[in-house]
Amino acid sequence: CWCSSSDMGPTVEPAEDKDGVLERASQLLKRGSPAPPYPISFPEDMCKEAQKNFRNASGLFAIVTGLEHSGTTLMSEIIMNVPNLYSGFEGGFLIAVSPSLFVGTDTGISPFDEFMVMPVAEHHWGLTEGQFDWIRRSKCHAEMYAQLQRMSPLFQRPNHENWIIDKTPRYIRLLRAIMERAPGVPVIVTKKPTEDQYKSFRKHNPDNDPEEELRSHIERSEKELEAAKLIYPDLIHEVDMTEFVKDPDAAMIGVFDFLGLKWLPEYFDMEIFNAKGAAVGRPPVVPFTRKMFFQHRANESST
Repeated sequence: CWCSSSDMGPTVEPAEDKDGVLERASQLLKRGSPAPPYPISFPEDMCKEAQKNFRNASGLFAIVTGLEHSGTTLMSEIIMNVPNLYSGFEGGFLIAVSPSLFVGTDTGISPFDEFMVMPVAEHHWGLTEGQFDWIRRSKCHAEMYAQLQRMSPLFQRPNHENWIIDKTPRYIRLLRAIMERAPGVPVIVTKKPTEDQYKSFRKHNPDNDPEEELRSHIERSEKELEAAKLIYPDLIHEVDMTEFVKDPDAAMIGVFDFLGLKWLPEYFDMEIFNAKGAAVGRPPVVPFTRKMFFQHRANESST
């Protein structure tokens, strides 16, 4: 069951507002259109409650997945310009059948366990080893997310009432099992046409994996997605990233409508996302300008 606040292990101390960084971030966060309020008061028996409403019990707002190099990072960072949605680089909790099995000795879990204790300055979660061990003692996945939000430095002020976005490309390989472990949580899937996806794999890993293995990986993931859509047709939204770069606003309107959020074109500026990061010591990312989209399209067409 859900631990009382005295049993939950170490939490993050409030940060000092050096040079007014927190105040500037707080002002920027007022510009966006937030998601519903984060569920600050959790049920006494979180795991039981999660069987009825996993999203509210856990504080996990949405999942972003898709094949590696299909645009999951871009998609998740744009979504996290919503003032009360935030995350580390990748999560991965739901790959493990149970919290105690979220250990790197399982090849399916590595490197996500390492990401938990890597520093915020490298875009990760910044937990101590003790905090991470505490999270692995959770009774269920919902409790893992709630404890993560309470302990990670990413969620100190002004991000302390932010839902979690779990961006994990590897989820696409096990999507039916992942969605079964997080019932009711909406899933965004980024996609590229098969040949474009294959080119992306080759571009990022030119010397690894034979062609047959890469194409088999793409095919298996596509089959898993189709199978998951048959079971959860209303909980999966696909984003064709080729169409995204042609008309990014239209693509993001579709994503935000699916999540029940209001899309604002200014989110491409990444100012809100970067303000959250500045408050907790996370390096900024560059804005996604129209020029970048056009350059991306030109690069894709020339490969």
